[in-house]
Amino acid sequence: MGYSYNTEYSQIGENFIQNIGKLAQGQISGELVFKNYDNYRNFINFVEGANSLKFVYIIPLIENGTTEYFKDIDTASVEKGQKGLNGLLICPVIFTTKSLWYEQKEVVYNITTQEDEVRWNFRFNSRFVSYNNRKIIFQNQGHTNAPFLVEMNGYLLNPSILIEVNGEEVYELTFNLTLQAGEKLFYCTRDTDLFVYKQSSDGTITNLFDSLDLNKINFFKIPKRNKRN
Repeated sequence: MGYSYNTEYSQIGENFIQNIGKLAQGQISGELVFKNYDNYRNFINFVEGANSLKFVYIIPLIENGTTEYFKDIDTASVEKGQKGLNGLLICPVIFTTKSLWYEQKEVVYNITTQEDEVRWNFRFNSRFVSYNNRKIIFQNQGHTNAPFLVEMNGYLLNPSILIEVNGEEVYELTFNLTLQAGEKLFYCTRDTDLFVYKQSSDGTITNLFDSLDLNKINFFKIPKRNKRN
């Protein structure tokens, strides 16, 4: 359930310097225990019909609540097995892992009415937006750079995404488009699910890959914390 690396080293004098270090794809093996063959068949149907599979690791907190971690997997093999003396069907299984353990966090900004709002008794040419800019302070406590998914709602003019580390800008991406009210912009930087598109109010999808500047880094992640010597 941990992780391992495939590494190669070059020798310089009496020392060795790592020149290749790649995360090794892991496998998790075990046994599935079924009461009968119908339950075994139901499990196979579930696995074969699923669009994606993941392990969920739930950790109880000292206070209230829990923390959940996820690992994406594929089912490499499931043997049918035979019933034992206890009448249970024991089936060896191997899962191939496709990610490290990760935690999903969601931040949603909503604007609601408040008491003593400022109001005018005349009309003027304006557009109401639920936000002009929003800053999220996030400390990546993981061991790798963290991918993220952003959903923006219109009306927006030339929306942009900016990442700063210790007050220094490290990544920025601006979309030269206008999102009307009811339209949405989706941007995801997960390696296995990169996408950027606009969704109109009627659900029509417009892929924005062609609008990206190939001379820039268009899909970036939240940097991990600095290493300590």
